[in-house]
Amino acid sequence: MKKFFKWAAISLSILIFLVIVGAAITVWFVFTPERLTPVVRKQAAEFITCKSEIGEVELTFFSTFPRFGLKVSQFALINPMPNTVSDTLVYANQFIGVVDVAAWWKRNEVVLTDLRFSDGTINAFVDSLGHANFDIVAPDTVPTPQDTIESEMSFNLINISNVELNNVSLTYNDQQLKLQTEIRDLTTQLSAEMVADSLTTNIKVKSGVVSLSYD
Repeated sequence: MKKFFKWAAISLSILIFLVIVGAAITVWFVFTPERLTPVVRKQAAEFITCKSEIGEVELTFFSTFPRFGLKVSQFALINPMPNTVSDTLVYANQFIGVVDVAAWWKRNEVVLTDLRFSDGTINAFVDSLGHANFDIVAPDTVPTPQDTIESEMSFNLINISNVELNNVSLTYNDQQLKLQTEIRDLTTQLSAEMVADSLTTNIKVKSGVVSLSYD
Protein backbone atom coordinates (compact mmCIF):
# COMPACT_ATOMS: atom_id res chain seq x y z
CA MET A 1 0.00 0.00 0.00
CA LYS A 2 2.85 2.40 0.82
CA LYS A 3 4.31 1.85 -2.66
CA PHE A 4 0.93 2.65 -4.21
CA PHE A 5 0.49 5.85 -2.18
CA LYS A 6 4.05 6.97 -3.02
CA TRP A 7 3.64 6.38 -6.76
CA ALA A 8 0.17 7.90 -6.76
CA ALA A 9 1.45 11.04 -5.02
CA ILE A 10 4.49 11.38 -7.30
CA SER A 11 2.60 10.66 -10.53
CA LEU A 12 -0.30 12.97 -9.77
CA SER A 13 1.97 15.76 -8.53
CA ILE A 14 4.29 15.54 -11.56
CA LEU A 15 1.31 15.56 -13.91
CA ILE A 16 -0.20 18.65 -12.33
CA PHE A 17 3.22 20.31 -12.13
CA LEU A 18 4.00 19.78 -15.83
CA VAL A 19 0.62 21.05 -16.87
CA ILE A 20 0.97 24.14 -14.66
CA VAL A 21 4.41 24.94 -16.11
CA GLY A 22 3.01 24.77 -19.63
CA ALA A 23 -0.07 26.73 -18.65
CA ALA A 24 1.89 29.44 -16.85
CA ILE A 25 3.71 30.36 -20.07
CA THR A 26 0.44 31.13 -21.81
CA VAL A 27 -1.73 32.01 -18.83
CA TRP A 28 -2.34 35.57 -20.02
CA PHE A 29 -3.36 34.34 -23.46
CA VAL A 30 -5.27 31.18 -22.59
CA PHE A 31 -8.07 31.58 -20.08
CA THR A 32 -10.95 29.68 -21.59
CA PRO A 33 -11.38 25.92 -21.08
CA GLU A 34 -11.82 25.54 -24.83
CA ARG A 35 -8.25 26.70 -25.42
CA LEU A 36 -6.64 25.27 -22.29
CA THR A 37 -8.04 21.73 -22.48
CA PRO A 38 -6.10 20.70 -25.64
CA VAL A 39 -2.87 21.91 -24.01
CA VAL A 40 -3.48 19.71 -20.98
CA ARG A 41 -4.37 16.71 -23.12
CA LYS A 42 -1.15 17.08 -25.11
CA GLN A 43 0.97 17.37 -21.95
CA ALA A 44 -0.70 14.30 -20.45
CA ALA A 45 -0.13 12.23 -23.61
CA GLU A 46 3.58 13.08 -23.60
CA PHE A 47 4.06 12.32 -19.92
CA ILE A 48 1.81 9.34 -19.16
CA THR A 49 2.28 5.91 -20.72
CA CYS A 50 -1.36 4.84 -20.39
CA LYS A 51 -4.43 6.21 -22.14
CA SER A 52 -5.92 9.33 -20.60
CA GLU A 53 -9.33 10.90 -21.09
CA ILE A 54 -9.76 14.53 -20.05
CA GLY A 55 -13.01 16.42 -20.34
CA GLU A 56 -12.77 20.14 -19.56
CA VAL A 57 -9.88 21.91 -17.83
CA GLU A 58 -9.86 25.26 -16.05
CA LEU A 59 -7.10 27.18 -14.32
CA THR A 60 -7.84 28.03 -10.70
CA PHE A 61 -5.20 30.73 -10.23
CA PHE A 62 -7.56 33.36 -8.87
CA SER A 63 -9.34 31.06 -6.43
CA THR A 64 -6.07 29.48 -5.24
CA PHE A 65 -3.81 32.57 -5.36
CA PRO A 66 -0.80 32.73 -5.14
CA ARG A 67 -0.62 29.15 -6.44
CA PHE A 68 -1.75 27.71 -9.73
CA GLY A 69 -4.18 24.84 -9.74
CA LEU A 70 -6.27 22.83 -12.14
CA LYS A 71 -9.92 21.95 -12.16
CA VAL A 72 -10.54 18.92 -14.36
CA SER A 73 -13.86 17.31 -15.21
CA GLN A 74 -14.44 13.81 -16.57
CA PHE A 75 -10.89 12.63 -15.96
CA ALA A 76 -9.80 9.03 -16.53
CA LEU A 77 -6.61 6.99 -16.74
CA ILE A 78 -7.02 3.67 -18.54
CA ASN A 79 -4.30 1.04 -18.17
CA PRO A 80 -5.47 -2.54 -18.88
CA MET A 81 -3.58 -5.42 -17.26
CA PRO A 82 -4.50 -9.11 -16.90
CA ASN A 83 -6.49 -10.00 -13.75
CA THR A 84 -7.42 -6.42 -12.87
CA VAL A 85 -11.00 -5.70 -11.83
CA SER A 86 -11.18 -2.90 -14.42
CA ASP A 87 -9.15 -1.40 -17.24
CA THR A 88 -9.75 2.01 -15.64
CA LEU A 89 -7.03 2.95 -13.17
CA VAL A 90 -8.57 6.27 -12.12
CA TYR A 91 -11.83 7.99 -12.91
CA ALA A 92 -13.13 11.23 -11.44
CA ASN A 93 -16.17 13.22 -12.34
CA GLN A 94 -14.17 16.21 -11.11
CA PHE A 95 -10.92 16.92 -9.32
CA ILE A 96 -9.08 20.06 -8.29
CA GLY A 97 -5.39 20.02 -7.39
CA VAL A 98 -2.75 22.56 -6.43
CA VAL A 99 1.02 21.93 -6.38
CA ASP A 100 3.47 24.12 -4.46
CA VAL A 101 5.87 24.87 -7.33
CA ALA A 102 8.34 26.76 -5.10
CA ALA A 103 8.75 23.75 -2.79
CA TRP A 104 9.42 21.55 -5.83
CA TRP A 105 12.14 23.75 -7.31
CA LYS A 106 13.80 25.08 -4.15
CA ARG A 107 13.64 22.13 -1.75
CA ASN A 108 12.95 19.10 -3.96
CA GLU A 109 9.69 18.54 -2.10
CA VAL A 110 6.35 17.37 -3.46
CA VAL A 111 3.70 19.43 -1.71
CA LEU A 112 0.20 18.76 -3.00
CA THR A 113 -2.55 20.82 -1.36
CA ASP A 114 -6.26 21.38 -1.72
CA LEU A 115 -6.96 18.22 -3.68
CA ARG A 116 -10.65 17.46 -4.15
CA PHE A 117 -11.60 14.21 -5.85
CA SER A 118 -15.32 13.68 -6.43
CA ASP A 119 -17.53 10.85 -7.70
CA GLY A 120 -14.80 8.52 -8.87
CA THR A 121 -13.04 5.19 -8.73
CA ILE A 122 -9.45 4.08 -8.15
CA ASN A 123 -8.41 0.55 -9.11
CA ALA A 124 -4.82 -0.19 -8.09
CA PHE A 125 -3.26 -3.53 -9.00
CA VAL A 126 0.13 -5.23 -8.56
CA ASP A 127 0.71 -8.59 -10.27
CA SER A 128 2.75 -11.50 -8.92
CA LEU A 129 5.91 -10.15 -10.60
CA GLY A 130 5.54 -6.71 -9.04
CA HIS A 131 4.24 -4.91 -12.14
CA ALA A 132 1.78 -2.19 -11.12
CA ASN A 133 -0.95 -0.62 -13.21
CA PHE A 134 -0.23 2.72 -11.50
CA ASP A 135 3.37 2.73 -12.73
CA ILE A 136 2.51 5.11 -15.58
CA VAL A 137 5.36 7.63 -15.75
CA ALA A 138 6.84 7.87 -19.25
CA PRO A 139 10.36 6.31 -19.40
CA ASP A 140 12.01 9.39 -20.93
CA THR A 141 11.00 11.46 -17.89
CA VAL A 142 13.09 9.17 -15.68
CA PRO A 143 16.20 8.15 -17.69
CA THR A 144 17.26 5.31 -15.38
CA PRO A 145 16.87 1.51 -15.46
CA GLN A 146 13.52 0.20 -14.33
CA ASP A 147 14.93 -1.40 -11.19
CA THR A 148 16.33 1.94 -9.97
CA ILE A 149 13.36 4.17 -10.74
CA GLU A 150 12.15 4.21 -7.16
CA SER A 151 15.53 5.27 -5.75
CA GLU A 152 16.15 7.86 -8.48
CA MET A 153 12.70 9.41 -8.03
CA SER A 154 13.38 10.16 -4.38
CA PHE A 155 12.24 13.44 -2.86
CA ASN A 156 13.22 15.09 0.39
CA LEU A 157 9.58 15.25 1.37
CA ILE A 158 6.19 14.23 0.02
CA ASN A 159 3.43 16.18 1.71
CA ILE A 160 -0.23 15.85 0.75
CA SER A 161 -2.63 17.97 2.74
CA ASN A 162 -6.27 19.05 2.62
CA VAL A 163 -7.36 16.11 0.50
CA GLU A 164 -11.06 15.48 0.16
CA LEU A 165 -12.50 12.33 -1.38
CA ASN A 166 -16.23 12.49 -2.00
CA ASN A 167 -18.12 9.35 -3.03
CA VAL A 168 -15.06 7.43 -4.22
CA SER A 169 -14.64 3.66 -4.58
CA LEU A 170 -11.16 2.18 -4.17
CA THR A 171 -9.81 -1.31 -4.87
CA TYR A 172 -6.25 -2.43 -4.18
CA ASN A 173 -5.17 -5.92 -5.25
CA ASP A 174 -1.55 -6.89 -4.59
CA GLN A 175 -0.84 -10.41 -5.83
CA GLN A 176 2.69 -10.31 -4.45
CA LEU A 177 1.43 -9.66 -0.91
CA LYS A 178 -1.79 -11.63 -1.52
CA LEU A 179 -3.70 -8.63 -0.25
CA GLN A 180 -7.09 -7.42 -1.47
CA THR A 181 -8.82 -4.28 -0.25
CA GLU A 182 -12.06 -2.70 -1.37
CA ILE A 183 -13.63 0.52 -0.13
CA ARG A 184 -16.98 1.65 -1.51
CA ASP A 185 -18.76 5.00 -1.31
CA LEU A 186 -15.87 6.61 0.56
CA THR A 187 -16.12 10.19 1.79
CA THR A 188 -13.07 11.28 3.74
CA GLN A 189 -10.55 14.01 4.53
CA LEU A 190 -6.91 13.05 4.74
CA SER A 191 -3.34 14.21 4.77
CA ALA A 192 -0.10 12.29 4.31
CA GLU A 193 3.60 13.00 4.73
CA MET A 194 6.47 10.80 3.60
CA VAL A 195 10.08 11.41 4.67
CA ALA A 196 12.54 8.75 3.47
CA ASP A 197 10.72 5.44 4.17
CA SER A 198 8.51 6.82 6.92
CA LEU A 199 4.86 7.43 6.03
CA THR A 200 2.52 9.36 8.33
CA THR A 201 -1.17 9.74 7.55
CA ASN A 202 -4.15 11.40 9.17
CA ILE A 203 -7.53 10.19 7.92
CA LYS A 204 -11.00 11.27 8.95
CA VAL A 205 -13.62 9.00 7.41
CA LYS A 206 -17.17 10.26 7.19
CA SER A 207 -18.67 7.28 5.38
CA GLY A 208 -17.63 4.15 3.52
CA VAL A 209 -17.80 0.36 3.44
CA VAL A 210 -14.47 -1.48 3.79
CA SER A 211 -13.55 -5.10 3.04
CA LEU A 212 -10.09 -6.64 3.43
CA SER A 213 -8.64 -10.07 2.76
CA TYR A 214 -5.08 -11.24 3.32
CA ASP A 215 -3.82 -14.71 2.47
